[in-house]
Amino acid sequence: MSEVINTTTGVLGSHKLLFAVQVYETVEPDSLAELTTQFPWWELKVYDINAAGQNHGLLLASWGWSAA
Repeated sequence: MSEVINTTTGVLGSHKLLFAVQVYETVEPDSLAELTTQFPWWELKVYDINAAGQNHGLLLASWGWSAA
C-alpha cells in the first residue's frame, strides 16, 4: 500500500488529497503504522458488524492539509 501512496503523492503531491483505504480488523499493527506515518492526519474506524475478527474498516488520511 505504501508504494501506491508514494506514487500518488509523487504525481499529485502538490494538491490536497484525501485517501480512503479499506482495512480489515486483523490488519498488522506494523503495516498500519508504516502507512499512517506518511500522513499529517489520519483516522481509523473499524465497523463492528460481523463476528469478531471478520470486520472491515476505513482509514481516512489527508495529504497537503490537516483536518483539525
